[in-house]
Amino acid sequence: MALTAYCSATNVAKPDLAQALRAADTIVVARVVSGNARTSPAGASGEVLLRVVRVIEGEVTAGSQIEIKTQGSRFFIPGPASKMPNSWAVEHFTALWFLRRQGVQYTVIPVTSGAGDPERASLLLPEDSSPVSHPNRVHRAVAEEIIATLRTMATTHRNEIKPVYNVQMINGQVHRSYGFGNYAAKALQLSEALATLGDQPTLHAVYRELASDQAGYLRAMGIAGLIAANDPAGPKLAAVELRNLLREAYLSPIAMSLMGYRNPEDSEAILALGRIATEFTDLDMPMLQKSAARALNALHTKETLPTLIALLDSEDAEVGGLALNGICLFVRNGPIVTPQSIPSGSWRQSREPAPFRTKETDAYCWMNPLPASWAPPEYKAFWKTWWQAHSQEVMR
Repeated sequence: MALTAYCSATNVAKPDLAQALRAADTIVVARVVSGNARTSPAGASGEVLLRVVRVIEGEVTAGSQIEIKTQGSRFFIPGPASKMPNSWAVEHFTALWFLRRQGVQYTVIPVTSGAGDPERASLLLPEDSSPVSHPNRVHRAVAEEIIATLRTMATTHRNEIKPVYNVQMINGQVHRSYGFGNYAAKALQLSEALATLGDQPTLHAVYRELASDQAGYLRAMGIAGLIAANDPAGPKLAAVELRNLLREAYLSPIAMSLMGYRNPEDSEAILALGRIATEFTDLDMPMLQKSAARALNALHTKETLPTLIALLDSEDAEVGGLALNGICLFVRNGPIVTPQSIPSGSWRQSREPAPFRTKETDAYCWMNPLPASWAPPEYKAFWKTWWQAHSQEVMR
């Protein structure tokens, strides 16, 4: 029985490689020879015999067999409880295993925190591919195992990794959406796991390499990682590559990382954010525009102003609200909006110098990033007129 058929995102924790790396004293790529697992209301456990394929860390040898135990929480199965198997034979699969030795046996340090079933406790490698290099550094070696698998998947399962596009007629209107199939989901799980490596210099170097990979899926993954690391190369590459990647890769990770971009130092990267917010509305991915608009709102440097003014006319009221608020934050010389500044409200500060702040701008200052449809229409009109009068001075 393949456990993947029973897993549900509603009760599946995300992988945490950093935690597993800290706790393990043995890390191997190994294939299941045999094993059994069981579940009960109290949790899940398993006993598995592994054949070691490659050793990343620990006193074991490739080709040897080791016994492992898993113990932790059970997986969730939607539907009647009677459909939940009490026990099953663990299928043969290859995975990254993080282990702690106890005498002649090994206890699994679960990649997914608390997981008791072998399938979730390990990091499944759908295509076992030996890395090109075998780094001495453990974090880099773990990353190379994941990348090698992703590269093989991007070649041998290229079509299965591509997004699946759907076009429907609903109430006389065309609705477009896209999702991903089984192999794309597996690749996405591996890329999400890689992001939890915990070694930022290693991860940054990996993403820089992937951002220039021939495979579109891996380029998208690298670009998303660079954006998440606040590397200016990320937005710049995204602005160039988005259209090329549309039918090759799952773009939501790029959109999600754009939302958190907070680097004000590179004006070209900020201009790239502006292009993403305004030039890709035909891709039927409103999340791209919203995420870029949120980044521009949070940064609100002078380079963001031309785009924020243009976004006042966005058909998306949320985007328009972010634009109104971002313009106001610029005029008030407010600090960059960060996750830490939101609970405290410190992002609302006005700081000196604020040469463009007047009683009139305060009267039209939209201090909540709420949908523009909530603001009186004269707010938009005011800031468009204000921009016409002050744009040259602002952009000096």
